[in-house]
Amino acid sequence: MVVGGADGQGGHRGAAAKVNKALIYTHFGNKEQLFDAVMDTHVARVLDEVPFTPEDLPDYAGRLFDFLLANPHQLRLATWNRLERSGTDHEPQGLSASMRQKTDAIARAQTGGRLATAFAPEDLLAFTLALANAWLPTSPMTANDDAAQQAEQRRAAVVDAVRRLTLAADDDGEVAAHTS
Repeated sequence: MVVGGADGQGGHRGAAAKVNKALIYTHFGNKEQLFDAVMDTHVARVLDEVPFTPEDLPDYAGRLFDFLLANPHQLRLATWNRLERSGTDHEPQGLSASMRQKTDAIARAQTGGRLATAFAPEDLLAFTLALANAWLPTSPMTANDDAAQQAEQRRAAVVDAVRRLTLAADDDGEVAAHTS
């Protein structure tokens, strides 16, 4: 389902979907509540389709990159939510709990020796998510014409960057893969 943005094009979206605008708002209440419902659905989708693997953050970043590249509307919705809906009473269902669970899982993996401790769990998660988003079509670094051509190269760079974040330095300051 697509919803109107700041331009208030909800009526046009309803017509395109062959649904009566009044019926949509009877069910959802208003444009903001409709957007919140759509956002909840999309958050649940990404959480379901891209399982979090704290012991293999590079693979997770690659899978998240793939998902977001295949579903560019996900990132647009998330960006719109952060820009226009922050400070409201609504937070996408499951998002805070998911972020807490991911941070806790990283902390457990670090404590268990399965993941390097160079970064705090919150930082490592933030870096991983940011890198997975860095080369997507909404990024200012990506030209419209190069996204498809360079997707494999960009994905490999994302995975490698996250892999490097998960490496531990030894006593001599040399970086080596963290082993248990």
